[in-house]
Amino acid sequence: MGYRFFPHISPLCQGLIFESIQTIEELMATATTRTGLKLLTTILYNTYQTGRKVAVDFKSNLKIVFDQFLPQ
Repeated sequence: MGYRFFPHISPLCQGLIFESIQTIEELMATATTRTGLKLLTTILYNTYQTGRKVAVDFKSNLKIVFDQFLPQ
């Protein structure tokens, strides 16, 4: 589902100092929308390699579905 939670999280974060990842996770879990949707958070503790390049044919294999209302 493509719900946009960032606008609902931003006001919660204003003026706060994040002391730990757990603090951020708890804060994000309190976010809701006007219609009552709740945010599910998951912290990924994986270490990812930097500087990796995408495959040469990555863009040609990417499935892009354009909306008729906003085709671009």
